[in-house]
Amino acid sequence: MLATLATAETPVQIPLASTGSARTLVAEHSSEAGFPVDAELERRIVNYLVARHEPGLRGVVVQVDRGAVTLRGTVATFYQKQLCAHCSLRVAGVRRVVDLVHVRERA
Repeated sequence: MLATLATAETPVQIPLASTGSARTLVAEHSSEAGFPVDAELERRIVNYLVARHEPGLRGVVVQVDRGAVTLRGTVATFYQKQLCAHCSLRVAGVRRVVDLVHVRERA
């Protein structure tokens, strides 16, 4: 499943950036009742990223499969890349995060 960031009623994709190969971050917490429904987990992650009020995250795409979150897209700074990954890990039910976000090269 793919999710995009949404503000109010306007869907907005969040760009992700990476500086090389994909990184996988593993959450240290998990839901004892099992994995939340993927669509619900995507919604919570997207809402959490939107709440950061970081405009550079709008091109990031969030995909969830049984608690494993994949982030894709392009962002302007390494900080924004890290923000996406760490915010995603903080959402309850996330088992791991695969960070495929790229940082836009400066001219």
